[in-house]
Amino acid sequence: MSTDITDSEFDEDAISETGGEITYDRHLPAMHVYLGENFIDAFGSRLFYEYDSILREIPIILEENVVFWPGQTIPLYATLPATCKALKYAIKVQRYHAFICQHQLVENISCSIIAQVLSYKIANEDGVECVAVRAIGRQRVHLDSIETMMFENTDILMARDAKILIDYVSRNPLDYIRMPSLDRIFPGKSDVEWFGTSNTNTFPMVEKFYESKFTTIPKWILNRLDLSVLINNILEHTRDWYNTLPITNSPMDVTDFSFWVASILPVKPFRKVKLLLVSDARTRLERVLAILEKLYHYNEIVCSLCEVDVGRVHDIISMSSNGPTGVYVNTACFMHEIVTVKSVRNVEESGRPKGSFSWFPNYKWKLLACSNCGNHIGWKFITPLTNICPSIFYAFTLLKVRCVIDSPPY
Repeated sequence: MSTDITDSEFDEDAISETGGEITYDRHLPAMHVYLGENFIDAFGSRLFYEYDSILREIPIILEENVVFWPGQTIPLYATLPATCKALKYAIKVQRYHAFICQHQLVENISCSIIAQVLSYKIANEDGVECVAVRAIGRQRVHLDSIETMMFENTDILMARDAKILIDYVSRNPLDYIRMPSLDRIFPGKSDVEWFGTSNTNTFPMVEKFYESKFTTIPKWILNRLDLSVLINNILEHTRDWYNTLPITNSPMDVTDFSFWVASILPVKPFRKVKLLLVSDARTRLERVLAILEKLYHYNEIVCSLCEVDVGRVHDIISMSSNGPTGVYVNTACFMHEIVTVKSVRNVEESGRPKGSFSWFPNYKWKLLACSNCGNHIGWKFITPLTNICPSIFYAFTLLKVRCVIDSPPY
């Protein structure tokens, strides 16, 4: 998609970096308007299957660079015949317009997600069939067997037996030693609802974590395991990424929240694969918090090829309502997961600013490379519009940079 700014109107040298409150409409990137217009809505019921349901004949879309999550927006732009036909099968044949996003990041890992098409466009460009899709992840699935099937004279991958995986929130450890005789004056759970209300507020005569008196576990450990404390700690670590964007847009359901916060982590895909394999939302949140603490402790973003410092975790900002990271697709059908930052170092820019297929409408983009090894690591986004702040920001592709975490991968 082209922006409203023509190259003749664009004077890059006259633009300087601006700080302060972000005034850019951050809902635009989340809508993936760069995919074009004339999309057709895929009407149908919201996809939901019971846990342990077995699904058959669900088309599979292979993606080796990105890990998708339930609740995440998925943009797809396909020109390869097999991918186009798989998406067309999901659109025309599947009851819920469903398909499975299968990653190829770790051998023998068959945990994927089932996604639902929200809108689509089928076009023919210069004699080549193109399918553009806006979809959303729904549930985790386990693939037992994959076969090929002929559809419109093309072989497509098909899941013959896909099992919906269970997602749950484990109980607080103290619940297992709760004294039933005290239930009449104490609520049925020791966790505080993460949005700030506490059942214990109604019963001030009973101390929270009173069961800890019957264990040798220190209260500070129990406090860290408390679900409300866990989620509030995660929100505190991510709050600076959002500037003035209300963080209350995050999901209220604990499992959905664990998916959302794991999806916005600026970490390598193999770490996200390990988080996706976790069924317990509490365990996933504990691991997310551990990663966030290490990210802020080391506070380094480095080139994956030569390890030169190119940015800081503290400089991460959210230029999309979905969060500081996001998945975008280019005209070559290549998917990038990016993280947006307000400043960079040790990088070189190349080329003139371009507005075509810009992931951030009203911004033009330039290529960024590591100044030490020349590795392409991201893009610079720039706009001359004075009513938009920031006028300049940057995006790293997580395939080419990494945030330093000095710990074994989860």
